[in-house]
Amino acid sequence: MRKAKIYYFTLQDEQTKEEKLEWFEQNCLEKVLFERVAPDKNHNWVNLTDNDFDDFLPLIDKQVKAGKSQEAVFQLFSPGIKSHRDEWVHDFSKENLSERIKYFVSGYQVRFKAGGRSNPDIKWDRELEKYLKRRIEKNYSSDCSVKAAWRPFVRKHFYFDKHFNGMTYQVSNIFPNSQAQNKAIFCTDVGTQSPFMVTATDCVPDLHLVGTAAQCLPLYR
Repeated sequence: MRKAKIYYFTLQDEQTKEEKLEWFEQNCLEKVLFERVAPDKNHNWVNLTDNDFDDFLPLIDKQVKAGKSQEAVFQLFSPGIKSHRDEWVHDFSKENLSERIKYFVSGYQVRFKAGGRSNPDIKWDRELEKYLKRRIEKNYSSDCSVKAAWRPFVRKHFYFDKHFNGMTYQVSNIFPNSQAQNKAIFCTDVGTQSPFMVTATDCVPDLHLVGTAAQCLPLYR
């Protein structure tokens, strides 16, 4: 199979829309001086640069997290907490959060003792249903009440319990308890289409702390 040939031409970025449209009106396609370009090893063919970025040590690598490699700056990293029930586990008031969680625990226990035949008015999800089927009994613990970075410049009290938080990922290893002190950079995940955003936190981060999927890069592991 023959490889395609790529020919490229661009107008100046500084030109306005009107200037570009005027250029197209005044020039024939046959007379445009196209430049033939060859894609690089990563198949890029626009804005080609000569650099060694691919040789740099990556910030994170899933192979490192899995223990299959040591070639990354951060060996521990994680998305933020995906609670599945912000209205139950977050609150500006520690006292209100405590009362709400006690009610949530009691509702869970009602269904637990009824063998799943009851359905109290708390928010259920797939993960919580799994814990119920595994017969995991729950009690309220004030030690689970921690500070959390919920949104940019917004902190709330948070009930940090893997059974009542939809997905905790590796955050429990970064901030293992309410007394744990750590600092972390929280930045947009490479896989998202959102603009790059970054912040820093010294408490449990929410999944959408910067408004989109992001990774938590801790100072201590």
